[in-house]
Amino acid sequence: MLHIINKSLQSPHNRQLELINTSHTLVLLEDGVYAALNESESAITLSKKCNDCLVLKADVSARALSQRLHPSFKQIDYEDLVDLTLTHKQVISW
Repeated sequence: MLHIINKSLQSPHNRQLELINTSHTLVLLEDGVYAALNESESAITLSKKCNDCLVLKADVSARALSQRLHPSFKQIDYEDLVDLTLTHKQVISW
């Protein structure tokens, strides 16, 4: 299952994060990339919940966060995102 989060995790999405497990892939984009910051609780929590923690590189760069990402998060480009949506049978966008 592919989870795509485009909003800050300070919103009601926290309850839905309980649905993510190690067999799922997570992509953070737009303001969702703030959840991948090295010093954030959300990055630590997410890195324990999923094996594939990804962030959209363009959104990380636009916010000048490249040097502040938690090491568990890998940056991907738009082409990678499209590939992920095609290879996963279930996609949930929050």
